[in-house]
Amino acid sequence: MDGTKAIAVDSWAEHNGFGMIRFDYSGHGQSSGAFLDGTIGQWKKDCLA
Repeated sequence: MDGTKAIAVDSWAEHNGFGMIRFDYSGHGQSSGAFLDGTIGQWKKDCLA
């Protein structure tokens, strides 16, 4: 996840002592897959992987 907002929030979090993780769900951003094939269940699996 390399968008300007994500990078800005990551920088803010680091500056203020917060941890942060950035990732793209399947079908979003630079991740593989088609957005229309995504489901909440699949995105949950992405988070847990």
